[in-house]
Amino acid sequence: RDANWFFDFPVSARTILSFLEQSKIFSERGIRFDAAVALNLSTVSRILEATGPLEIAEYNLVLTNENVLDEIQREVRADSDRVRGEPKRILTIAAPLLLDRLASLIYEETTALFRALKEEADQKNLNVYWTDSVLQNFMRTAGIAGDELNLAGGAPVDYLAVVEANVGGGKTDVVIDRNLALHSRVDESGAVRHALTYSRSHRGDERSEPWYRTLSTTYLQLLVPWGSRLEDSEG
Repeated sequence: RDANWFFDFPVSARTILSFLEQSKIFSERGIRFDAAVALNLSTVSRILEATGPLEIAEYNLVLTNENVLDEIQREVRADSDRVRGEPKRILTIAAPLLLDRLASLIYEETTALFRALKEEADQKNLNVYWTDSVLQNFMRTAGIAGDELNLAGGAPVDYLAVVEANVGGGKTDVVIDRNLALHSRVDESGAVRHALTYSRSHRGDERSEPWYRTLSTTYLQLLVPWGSRLEDSEG
């Protein structure tokens, strides 16, 4: 859970796979991993749009594209599995059921699903990393690799990435409103000057669940072109 630190997803993926392969549960069996797939719950919601509701009889629960976030969080954060030290057991139960449902989709449903997954990938809600370089290059060409744009050496393009990493902020990301305004001008010398205003508003007090109401703590990075100079900051 603490390996996905890097804006460049392939770096995070290699770190995650390395940790897994060194763990006792996999190293004793000599298990190696070929790929890592990262997806946000919004992607799971889009998948459930295609498959329809998913009934999990063991939990007396029906997951839909509308309730999946809240129901999964409730099971993970507050139910008996957490007391037994298996807070994410529901995911191990639900995943095979979802994969079975995906395998049974007809052509039209599969086409709609891939269209939705492409939209999720465009929003960076879905990233895929392969250890095989050929497959990874295909992911990069398709725009699904999640790799950081390499501007080292002064490539003549403008660039801005605002990168957040949740640091012990619970599950608050979903209740944070973010506002970003960028004002740019070119001065008489031809230099481009940017003024960036960035703010975050916490809406956790609108929810009853404690995991949404906790303090949101974030490690924030601003990535800009190579050679840029910070003139001033405040706040």
